[in-house]
Amino acid sequence: METIKTCPVCGSDFAAKRSTAVYCSPACRKASQRKRQLEEDSGHLIQVIKMAPPRPVKPKPATVDNIADAVMMARAASTSLNRYALSCAPALRAVCLKAALGIDEALSEAGL
Repeated sequence: METIKTCPVCGSDFAAKRSTAVYCSPACRKASQRKRQLEEDSGHLIQVIKMAPPRPVKPKPATVDNIADAVMMARAASTSLNRYALSCAPALRAVCLKAALGIDEALSEAGL
């Protein structure tokens, strides 16, 4: 006996041939699996980032050139985080954008 169900991926109605059917097609089933895996990977990556120890950096003398290099590295990090946000999972996207915004605001407050 077929029942009409709605696919949670594409939203289309389909005639379920089995009582346990959830998706309308193998493509929708695979898309759902990929989405779940991406969300799990994003959560793991956020945990790794939070737990990563800071990399010690040998301090350089406070010269104009060294300070300018540090500011340019901060700007580059902000740009990289914004670019990563374009292609990552939504959960990780928010983290990347928030970190980039924090860097930009800190530089702006310092007048840089």
